[in-house]
Amino acid sequence: MKIRILLFLVLSIAATSPVFPVLKPHYGGNAKISEDLSPGLLQVRVFENQKDLLRTSFPLPFAINENTLRMDLSAWPADKITELEKAIVSLRDQTNPCHWILDYPYFHHDHPNSLEIEKDHLVLKTEEPEHLIPLAQSPCLIPQRISYLLPFSKTQFGYEANQNCIAGRPFLDSISPVAVDPVNPYLGFKLNEVDAFLIPEEKFRQISSDEQIRVQPGPKFFVYLKSENITAEQMLSLTSALDLPEIARAVLNEHAEIFPTQKAGSTADVWKSPVYLKVPEETPFRLVGERLRIQLENAGFVISTRALPKNAPLLELAVREINEPDLDLFRYRLLRNDLQVSGESSWFEEWDDLEASGKIVPLLLYESRMAIRKNIVDVRTGMGGFPDFSEAWILPAP
Repeated sequence: MKIRILLFLVLSIAATSPVFPVLKPHYGGNAKISEDLSPGLLQVRVFENQKDLLRTSFPLPFAINENTLRMDLSAWPADKITELEKAIVSLRDQTNPCHWILDYPYFHHDHPNSLEIEKDHLVLKTEEPEHLIPLAQSPCLIPQRISYLLPFSKTQFGYEANQNCIAGRPFLDSISPVAVDPVNPYLGFKLNEVDAFLIPEEKFRQISSDEQIRVQPGPKFFVYLKSENITAEQMLSLTSALDLPEIARAVLNEHAEIFPTQKAGSTADVWKSPVYLKVPEETPFRLVGERLRIQLENAGFVISTRALPKNAPLLELAVREINEPDLDLFRYRLLRNDLQVSGESSWFEEWDDLEASGKIVPLLLYESRMAIRKNIVDVRTGMGGFPDFSEAWILPAP
């Protein structure tokens, strides 16, 4: 009889206890990450696309009907809905950096899209159904940081687990951003000073072969050329001299997608007036710029890295981190925020005009690589390729 009672109690406890993977602790541990990976810790993504299905990061029902998405917030306390509503109202201010979500895909402020709270529902409506899912995945769906949506809270010393997060408390106790040598962060890893860092491409082969490391995709970057005082024909001659596959192999370990560029005929003009080339200081993009300079010089162009007189031909290698799930959204924000393009045309018409005139030439879509210590598991890839530690945990020491 006692055995039956004991067995009943064990089964009852098992049935009512929360289920976690084997050996996965409820809470515990501190992960040390390089500072350049920390921007992803305060990003909020309400929706993500998994195998062509929209999935929510929070335990809330939602429905899509053509160009309208409705998420039911009735399970939330009234004060949380009010806080979210205030954040969404801020979108009406045209100076809000997320105001663009109402205008997409146009630059004027006719607001073909809307984002509102209606009777305890978050409602996103777009002019065209195909715009709905990309906009739903954008971090601008929540235009301000809402504390109860963040898995980690920023403190003076790092990031602590947010016990009030709607999605539940993360398993890690905290995350500490640490300063590492950008040229050789591997030394900090071997000294147990850092657990996750961006891998310098020149050391990729060495670091990726370490048995203590798991390599994952990291932040993505859009690499392109901007020009001033250069005609479309001259720009075509310059880009025809570039060997982008060689650069991807020699500098980026082929961790880049190459955008197709127009090629001039064999009689492309090479002019002798100096062209000023401006390149980023950060690696590996500085090395990409150096390869561009060498290839152009080998083709017969005169390239200068010193300041040239006013109105001289200028070629700039520009790099922009990608924080959007969709390249169309990224290009739209690049035009609006970085290039300050505005007008009555749609973004793709403006983009085509800039490419046709040689003002912009996309070169590479670079996807960096992260090194993560293998005892830190379930680190997902978040928005823009930054690591998502909301479900990560640390394996117990053997």
